Amino acid sequence: MPPVTAHRRTEFASLPALALTAALVMLSACSAAALPSSSASAAPSAVAVEVPPSPGPSTLASASPPPRPTIAVVKVTPIPNAPDSKTVVTIVAARVRWVPNTLTAPAGEVWHVQIDNQDGPPEIHNFIVASGNTFPERIYQSPNFKKGIFTFDVPALPAGNYLFICTVHPEVMTGSLELR
Repeated sequence: MPPVTAHRRTEFASLPALALTAALVMLSACSAAALPSSSASAAPSAVAVEVPPSPGPSTLASASPPPRPTIAVVKVTPIPNAPDSKTVVTIVAARVRWVPNTLTAPAGEVWHVQIDNQDGPPEIHNFIVASGNTFPERIYQSPNFKKGIFTFDVPALPAGNYLFICTVHPEVMTGSLELR
């Protein structure tokens, strides 16, 4: 068998189009033969089918992927010099879950979260308040803590809906926070 040359590679590239054309011609001939004819001696005729050329390398290289959707990042900053509400919100970390997973706290004032971590070693947690799921949307983050009761001062934030998350276990320790 002779070696494959550049000329032969071009022939191989057009084989799928050639095979498709042959199949369509045979299909149309079979369809025409199945139709009743006015004369018993009439032979089926072949139908010419135009097959568009297959895309070449230049066409494929110029195709660009669709643009990715952008995610709006909502950055919220704490309110400076806000008064202390003296409000303490209590939450429990148990079995790697927040109980409850919805909290309400005062808007525009500093408030406090008291966390009773009932998960024993080696479980550690933290308490994050965020306006969304991305790192830039984090507003407040407590230090990591082990088993015990801890109280943290959360800065004053504008009224609205926020998330609270343990970033050590973000798949299961996420809740909603409403500040009003």
